[in-house]
Amino acid sequence: SFIMKETFKNVVSYDQSKLLKSITAPTAIFWGNDDVDTPLYMAKKLSKIPDSNLFFLEGGHYAYVTDNDRFLRILTAFIDEV
Repeated sequence: SFIMKETFKNVVSYDQSKLLKSITAPTAIFWGNDDVDTPLYMAKKLSKIPDSNLFFLEGGHYAYVTDNDRFLRILTAFIDEV
């Protein structure tokens, strides 16, 4: 419906980048090398989170699904380290 579409656009357009520096938990950021839905500059913004690590996966926006073996290995290692 039109209302749901407008709500979705408002949610994804809301800039919360000022809050990134206030995140205190170790953070794993996963990005698909071929993601055309969310540009790489957004990953670079997220990497401003203190104690964050940016990991690239093979695939697009859902690379955590298409490259799930690598995703799970990295995530497991990240959690074990934390």
